[in-house]
Amino acid sequence: MRKKNSTLLSITNKALSGLLVLLGFSACTVGAGGEEPCMYGMPYAQHSIKGKVENQSGVPIKGIRIICSIRNHWMPQDTLLSDIKGEFTFTKQIVEPDVTYKLVCTDIDGIDNGSYKEDSVNVDFKRSDLSDESGWFQGKATKNVTIKLTENGK
Repeated sequence: MRKKNSTLLSITNKALSGLLVLLGFSACTVGAGGEEPCMYGMPYAQHSIKGKVENQSGVPIKGIRIICSIRNHWMPQDTLLSDIKGEFTFTKQIVEPDVTYKLVCTDIDGIDNGSYKEDSVNVDFKRSDLSDESGWFQGKATKNVTIKLTENGK
């Protein structure tokens, strides 16, 4: 009797497991009416900031550290360096479409390219800035920013 109960329980467990697997996969198939399959995940957006660091005369400054963080947010910050043309590009995929990025620029190379005071700028992204929406992807937006640094001692 005990062996029969064990065998019956094993068969029942396998049948229920198989049924749950089929139900899980069938929830993601295209329906008879051609509707879109279910999607798993969270809506997200792509933000890009293309920037240039210059002195007050408009001359590009290379080697400036740019720390990009989201104001009042838990996500870690990213660090960039301006290239020889003073340019940098920052791209982030994020869940919230409405955010403000804070860019803090610091001269870290000493007097090699001049000595500049630290400065910061805020870059706002709004839901209305986004384009190319598709499914969970809420769209992408690019902002251009020019940061003018002041030389130390001026």
